[in-house]
Amino acid sequence: MDRLRHILAALSFAWSAGAVEIIHLEVEAAPDGSGEATCHVDSEEGIAKVRLTISGPDGTQVAKVETPAEFSVNWMKPDTRKTEIEFSVRQPTLWTDETPQLYTAHLELLSAKGGVLATRSGRFAFCRVEVRPDDGIFMNGQKMRLRGINLPFQSWPTNGEARLELCRAVVRDTRWLNANAIWCTNAVPEELPELCDEAGLFVVGPGASSVPGHHPSVLAWSRADGVNQTASPSYGTIRSWARSRQIVLAVPLLPQQGEGGLAAGLDECWTQICAASRCAGGVLQADDGWTAETLGAQGTAIREIWAPVVCTYADRTLTFSSRRLVLGLDTFSYTWQALSYPARGETVLAEGTAQCPTARPGGSAQARLPPLPTGAMALRITIIDRTGAAVCTWSFHLRNPVSVKWPQGASTPPPGLEEVYFLVGARTNRAHNARRRMMQSPEFYAFSPPDSGVDVTWGRMADGSYRMDYKLACKGYVEMIGMVFPPLKGAKSTRWLGRGPDRMWYNRRKGQQFGLWSAETCKGGFHSDAEWFEIDAENGTYRFELVSGMYTFSDIAPHGEDIEGLCRLPPFGPGLFYLIPGIGGKNFASNETGPSGCTRWMNLTGHRTVSGTVIVRWTPNDKTHVSK
Repeated sequence: MDRLRHILAALSFAWSAGAVEIIHLEVEAAPDGSGEATCHVDSEEGIAKVRLTISGPDGTQVAKVETPAEFSVNWMKPDTRKTEIEFSVRQPTLWTDETPQLYTAHLELLSAKGGVLATRSGRFAFCRVEVRPDDGIFMNGQKMRLRGINLPFQSWPTNGEARLELCRAVVRDTRWLNANAIWCTNAVPEELPELCDEAGLFVVGPGASSVPGHHPSVLAWSRADGVNQTASPSYGTIRSWARSRQIVLAVPLLPQQGEGGLAAGLDECWTQICAASRCAGGVLQADDGWTAETLGAQGTAIREIWAPVVCTYADRTLTFSSRRLVLGLDTFSYTWQALSYPARGETVLAEGTAQCPTARPGGSAQARLPPLPTGAMALRITIIDRTGAAVCTWSFHLRNPVSVKWPQGASTPPPGLEEVYFLVGARTNRAHNARRRMMQSPEFYAFSPPDSGVDVTWGRMADGSYRMDYKLACKGYVEMIGMVFPPLKGAKSTRWLGRGPDRMWYNRRKGQQFGLWSAETCKGGFHSDAEWFEIDAENGTYRFELVSGMYTFSDIAPHGEDIEGLCRLPPFGPGLFYLIPGIGGKNFASNETGPSGCTRWMNLTGHRTVSGTVIVRWTPNDKTHVSK
């Protein structure tokens, strides 16, 4: 009889547990540790108590509340009931994009005898985002700026697994770019906010307002909150924001990034955004997508500009500067490598790992490297975060003194290099507008100022190579100075030891890494900080080794769809440049993207003299020739 009574009680419990369902659990918590969990059920019948357990990011229990069940009508859905449970956690770890710490709430509905009728768990965070009028956007009382990337998808896969995998790729690529926000114009898939909660990314834009629940990653505001979205601001417009009383967000920021390579002027524009106290940040938008695979070298520029730690090097001393708002510099570590480049490869001569020195968020500190091996040509520094992921890489060229003997005597130049031209130029249409400001068109023209020119002397070395000593003199206002040879017939490919892999303009140096690179000559252009470059042509291989002097070289004049009409240059072949121009984009000339893209001829007054030495090795292209 007792056994039958127990069986009937178990069946009764099973029926009652199945009769109650927790439809929704929502938790909202403040930075001071107070919080409230809201539970929605389809029926309150048989529920006597509600038990709420809070677990920290490491899984340990930090709070527990058990109260009598008191349900009220949920006016949003009258066919359901709801109850609210308050709780408190002492000294909680706050959620930010730098510390995405999530807590877990476990809710249990209990019967009068203590049996569990239904359970549900959910994750939440202690944080608060607020828009302060005429001040900015704040998280947990700390002013923040959005480094956003637009979401390139108009529609999402209907298959759940495919949609989840695509959301993971979006989060992974956004973090790789050191961005902290994803701009969503359309509806946001339900998987994305949860992944962003874990990764420390913000979900912003018109689509964010439709996300249900309380996600720490979702930032939604209306025009009534006072956040003004300014489309396509120029550098001058961004500078004016420093005097503005409005909260401004640049969406999109620099649309010309879609052409000619991303990060044109982004570094200086971002510096101005950070200097404007009421600027909430900016969102990058590229027509062809922004994944790590599609951006290539352009993505490394964005990654460097938005890096959480900046590193500089001088005389074995590394200087680290933190851009974090919450975490200190010592939460990062770094690896260093001393490199050499014999023949076609890369050799690591020495390496090591160390913790970044201690500095407050936004501060700087220095670290000393051990003596580097003789023959080291470059130093590579990789910044590592607490998860072990590399967040940015910095490379520095270590120049070694080069001793070159005097040639045995005068010589004629190698075939194809008999003529050399002095290339100096500036922008056309230098005219004043109504406000008496200098205006520039994007086209260049070459000219030869009086008392300016190039003097070249050739000599033959004992090993058969050619020594070229040159001297350039320029007097006037220019923004481009160099010496060039005619185009080499049948030039096919270029290899160089220097900055790469992308072509380089004066205002697009970010993201270039020192190393061995190669490219098709037809896609060539300017390359910086080089030790040597080599061109395969129809009649042989030309190798230029830079001993002293100018360290920006070209294989051919830059050209292509991305720069057509933006910065037209006369055709030329191999060349060495002391000064190269900036480049703009689809909507702006280069002098609108910041000081590095402005016309530098205004600064080059008076008489300039540049001299240097180059060793040229020419190997004829015959059956016995093997490229070294």
